[in-house]
Amino acid sequence: MFTFKEVKKDWSQEELLDQEGIFSLKDVAKKLGTKTVVIRRQIAKLERENKDAQPWEVMGVSNWAGGTYLVDMQRFKNWWKKVPKEKRYIKEQPEYQEFPKLDSIKKVFELTGVYLFEDVKSFLPIPEVSLKNSIRKSTNPESEIGVWCVGKVFYVRMETFRTYLDQTVPFFKDFLARN
Repeated sequence: MFTFKEVKKDWSQEELLDQEGIFSLKDVAKKLGTKTVVIRRQIAKLERENKDAQPWEVMGVSNWAGGTYLVDMQRFKNWWKKVPKEKRYIKEQPEYQEFPKLDSIKKVFELTGVYLFEDVKSFLPIPEVSLKNSIRKSTNPESEIGVWCVGKVFYVRMETFRTYLDQTVPFFKDFLARN
């Protein structure tokens, strides 16, 4: 029988996973020391890889109403135990470099290292919203795109980002040549 339950503060992670019933994903994620976005990304990955997959059946997680995600703990427990530990948590904020004053866009894309996206975004050859949509859809945006989010802060690894733009933006080389 499916009954909604509250996550009790005194439960350990194992005690939570041993429960039966339906729980709020927000509360479950908090108790497990992760963020809902980590689990929602896993849902997106599942749906991308298999159009017929049902997150409720596979993971025990469903977007019930208006962004409220629910967890069937018994199904979720089986799925969660299979998720590698490194994919369960959000990474620590990386060390980043101070963005230098540069006189050309070409020099921005010749930089190496990690910078705040906030400093780089005004030099983008594509709309910021398009890039952020690609980041959300990516299973590993740090290595695939070179731009990733930790908490609410976006970071850019310039070498990877330049390679990504070279491969996905047809006019990128012309853009650099003109700027």
